[in-house]
Amino acid sequence: MYNYPMKILELVLDIVLLVLVYLFFFMPKWRGRGRESLIAGTLMYVYLSFVLYFTLMPAVTAVPNIFTGPWGTVNLHPFRDLINGYGDYWRQIILNILMMIPMGILYPISRGNRGMGMTVTAGFIFSCGIEVLQPLLHSERCFDITDVVTNTLGAAVGYALLELLRPALALVFPNALKKGKRRN
Repeated sequence: MYNYPMKILELVLDIVLLVLVYLFFFMPKWRGRGRESLIAGTLMYVYLSFVLYFTLMPAVTAVPNIFTGPWGTVNLHPFRDLINGYGDYWRQIILNILMMIPMGILYPISRGNRGMGMTVTAGFIFSCGIEVLQPLLHSERCFDITDVVTNTLGAAVGYALLELLRPALALVFPNALKKGKRRN
């Protein structure tokens, strides 16, 4: 039988840990760089926290089980579900693209006007990290190469939207989105 109170406690532990990391590590760092950096970094952190919530949590209490198995499955056949008509493949494809669109917008803003290549690479690496950890932390989850492809596509779509919205976003983040300027 599923233990809902325990699941809630596990999620609360993860959320408290994310809040503490933000308050004691990231917020002081971003605040020291100015208001724009604080806002951009905080938006990116909140976005990443939501992605982690939907893909990996609860995580902290699952870590001790990584080395005990059983691990989830691995699917290395791109778009297998679509090709074979398994499950709600279109819903999964669309949700994975939508999930990473904010990454394509927020990564360049929070990291100092990174280009499309860096943004898509960051989306790919983040997606791979999630996909590798899912079956290790939760045996009912699997690594799915289709998710990596669609997540990466979502980051690229997000970057394209950023370019379309650049004039409006530059009003809010003028230093981060100056053409030709990249911040480390």
